[in-house]
Amino acid sequence: MRSLLLALFILAAPLPIDGLVDKTEFEGKEVVLVNPHRDYWGQEEWGSLEDYGYIPLRLLTPSKLIAWKVDVDVTHPYAYEEDAPKALWKSIPSHHQQVRVVFEPGLPDSILQELHNKVETYVGKQLPPLDGGHLASLKMKWDSNLKQEWLTELPGILWLEPELRTVGRNLDSAVLLSGGENQTYPAGWAFGLNGTGVVVGVADTGIDADHSCFRNVSNSSIGPDHRKLLHVNTSIDDWDYSGHVDYRHGTHTAGILGCHPFATAMGDNIPPAVMSLGYDTRLVVQDIVSEEGWLPPEVDLLLAESAMYGGYLHSNSWGDDTTDYTVRSGDFDAFTREFPWTLPLIAPGNNGGFVLEPANARNVLAIGASTKDTVPDRWVSSVHGETDAETRGIFALAPGVSVVSARSDGSPDTFNAGQYTSSG
Repeated sequence: MRSLLLALFILAAPLPIDGLVDKTEFEGKEVVLVNPHRDYWGQEEWGSLEDYGYIPLRLLTPSKLIAWKVDVDVTHPYAYEEDAPKALWKSIPSHHQQVRVVFEPGLPDSILQELHNKVETYVGKQLPPLDGGHLASLKMKWDSNLKQEWLTELPGILWLEPELRTVGRNLDSAVLLSGGENQTYPAGWAFGLNGTGVVVGVADTGIDADHSCFRNVSNSSIGPDHRKLLHVNTSIDDWDYSGHVDYRHGTHTAGILGCHPFATAMGDNIPPAVMSLGYDTRLVVQDIVSEEGWLPPEVDLLLAESAMYGGYLHSNSWGDDTTDYTVRSGDFDAFTREFPWTLPLIAPGNNGGFVLEPANARNVLAIGASTKDTVPDRWVSSVHGETDAETRGIFALAPGVSVVSARSDGSPDTFNAGQYTSSG
């Protein structure tokens, strides 16, 4: 009866109640284990922790690790315990904002479910099931009556990140055309550096598939026999339409990656300025913008689909406006760790500040923008510096000012050949 009354009270008025959650209800707890015998935890020691009642989760330093203590009464024969750090809030949530609760890696499913139930008790309402993956997480809608301290003190939580609006970014890399003063084409083409045999995936606002840069020279439809488009995923949207947020961004990006104008491919014209350095590159296009805005799926789905068609390079010119290492950053790192032959290239941002997510992932290339002057320099709006975690931020700069590329007209079956310039 007492528990029923408490549940009814929470549902009726989800107000902050200090001490509502009794942490002793957990069978175990999160602790830091310190190895006093040497400077690091060896693989054998890590593997033997479960024999002593500890589930190792992650390293803090070579000699300190986070572990889940299965029973509060167990002890390690020589390592000593310290209090686990509190969960971090990536930013302050606002009323009714979606918040993602991210749990420690490596927790057993039973513990994750127990934590899920505990969060439900905190907020006083039923929550959706856990999202699995390298970093399991839980989505909830924030209420101004809730206290942030509730979740930071709950064991097993790694961080909490309010969900932000995903926005597009202009491509922060561009084709560097080189060669003699009177040369009408890049010098690299003479050495076969033209993208032959290369497939690139690009997740963006879609593509104007009948543009001169991409349309076929035969009647073959999009697929293995198409000269440019191996695959176009239209499950979210099917064109680079006028009226959509960041309209033309995807077509412009795809043109930079692999524009080969129809007339040039037919041998009728010399290469124009819009032609890509890697003009023979083939594309796997994923349209992730609809009339509702940016709707990026899970990262592993994008990368896996691209890789199925041989697109081990993957372009992503979008992200959330935060420098924090997010779940999406972690998903990029997890995928490339499991499939090390893949390489995402990510736009790091155009606000002149520091590297934004997911370009702050460890296993991706963040390409900033430079000017195209005689003595090039970093473009003033391109982000710079290290990441918040003090890891390498920008990998390289490429010309990103007044880049000429394909221009979508927003309509299928018009067979346009428009072009325009963009910076970033």
